[in-house]
Amino acid sequence: MEFPEQSGSKGFDFASAAAAEVRRIVLEIAKRAGCRRAIKSKSMVSEEIELDAAMEEAGLEVVKTDLGEFILQISHDRPSHLCGPVIHKDKASIAKLFSEYSETAYKDDAQALTMQASAEHGRTVSLIPPVHVAIIEPAKMVGV
Repeated sequence: MEFPEQSGSKGFDFASAAAAEVRRIVLEIAKRAGCRRAIKSKSMVSEEIELDAAMEEAGLEVVKTDLGEFILQISHDRPSHLCGPVIHKDKASIAKLFSEYSETAYKDDAQALTMQASAEHGRTVSLIPPVHVAIIEPAKMVGV
C-alpha cells in the first residue's frame, strides 16, 4: 500500500505539493485551526521553502524548538549547516544576543548561558500542539 493511502486510513491528511502550495496548505491548516503561534522543530525542508517567512507574513508567531534554530531566529540569521545550524556563531556573540533578547546582564560562562537558554527557550519545547503538520521530502517517506 502506498503512503498516501496508508496515512489516510490512519486518520491523517496527505498532500504532495511544490513549495508555494505547501506554504498555502500549511497556512490554510493554521487558519482553520485558529492558530496564532507555530511551534517548529528543525526542518531543512521548511527552511528551503521559506515557510517561516510565509507564516510570519500571515501573522503567526513562529517559535523554534531547536535551541540552535531559536538562536538563529532571534538573531534573524539563517542556518549554516543541517547538523549544526548555529556553528558559525561563537559563545560571545550568543551571550550578547541572549543579553539583548532577554534584557539581562551579559553572561558568557557556559553554566549561565545554559540557564539563560533554558529560561528563554524552555517554555516552548514542552508544549503539545493541538495541530501537527509534518513536511517530508518524498525520498524520506516510508509506509506506516
